[in-house]
Amino acid sequence: AERLQRAESERSDLTRRLFQVQEEERRHLARELHDAFGQNLAAIGAFAASIAAEPSSAAGDGRAIGRIVEAMMQGLRGALEQLRPPELDELGLVASLAGLVASWNGSSGGRTVFRLEVAGDLDHLPPALALCAYRIAQEGLTNAARHAQARHVEVRLARRSDQPAPGEWLEVLVLDDGAAPPAPSAIGPGLGVLGIKERVRALGGRLELARTATGFRLAAALPLAADEAARDAAA
Repeated sequence: AERLQRAESERSDLTRRLFQVQEEERRHLARELHDAFGQNLAAIGAFAASIAAEPSSAAGDGRAIGRIVEAMMQGLRGALEQLRPPELDELGLVASLAGLVASWNGSSGGRTVFRLEVAGDLDHLPPALALCAYRIAQEGLTNAARHAQARHVEVRLARRSDQPAPGEWLEVLVLDDGAAPPAPSAIGPGLGVLGIKERVRALGGRLELARTATGFRLAAALPLAADEAARDAAA
């Protein structure tokens, strides 16, 4: 039993370290993309605007280039948000998720309505806990929007006590009304779902994926009283 417990502890520590390396690489890549592509696209956009202002046949070409640049900038912003949410370090979890939900509402064209509900004091969360909660919500929103064909998607964050065990917990729920497969066995977690399962497990939390009568439910409970040093290693 001691060997098993030690092996499990070592596995969790290794998982936290792997996620730490992964997030550092994502942060570095996001910075490189922003510096290299963002500045160059902005320069091209400025040249395109200058061409479009000329009273010549090239004006149409300038406007076309401008539209292409804008589309590329939107794609770059989306990629940067996926790699590392820029608001998370500066503004915190709630503001970051509010921005993420607003982004999905803006891109859905009204086909899907996304909502965010927050209960309890979620300020000053440990970095690893906040990042894990963000990744859970991000994965849930992505799956609901791209695969479930949902009309309504809701993210709920709450600070709870004595759930699922004594102590304080951060609860993250993503609920949608998307189409359900004919049987529970048809639920196939993707690589993103496997990733958040490992994140939750490394932090000593619990994750549940289940079909409901009206759609799909992703529920995670992350302990607030866990060792903060271990959490920071995962951030």
